[in-house]
Parts: sequence; C-alpha cells; structure tokens
Amino acid sequence: MEEREKYSFETEEEYQKRNKNLRNITELLESYKRDPTETGIKLRIQLGIASNFFFFLFSFNFFFLFILKSSYILSTIFNKVMKLLVYMR
Repeated sequence: MEEREKYSFETEEEYQKRNKNLRNITELLESYKRDPTETGIKLRIQLGIASNFFFFLFSFNFFFLFILKSSYILSTIFNKVMKLLVYMR
C-alpha cells in the first residue's frame, strides 16, 4: 500500500497514525476477503465478544424482564377492568 501525502494541517504524529490506520484497515479487509470466518473469529476475540454466552445471557435477561413487566401491566389492566365491571353492575 502506498502512503498518502501529508496534509498541511497535520502534525507528523497525526500523519504517521493515519497511515498506520490505513494499513491496518487494508490488512483487515484483505484478510476478510481471503477468509471471512477466520477474520470474524479473530475480531471477536480481539474485541472480547468471542463467546455467545454473554449475548445469550443478556438477551435472556432482557426477554425475562420484558415478560415480567408485560404480565404486570396486563394484570393491572385486567384488575382495573374487573373493578370497573363490578361497579357497573
């Protein structure tokens, strides 16, 4: 990969960092093009999300809390409707 020219507003450090980032991005894209599965696994390991366990745990907790809240809301509505029906008799 060829290096880009330095912009007038960039410091030397910013220029080096930008070129390093461009090389890393290029390497990542080429790696993904060669083997998407392996690259995805390596990225998940580097990012600390290699395990689906935490995703499952989070999803289960969210779903469980959603069901509890929904059932509470439905029972509250049901109780209010029943009281209203009793008063209407």
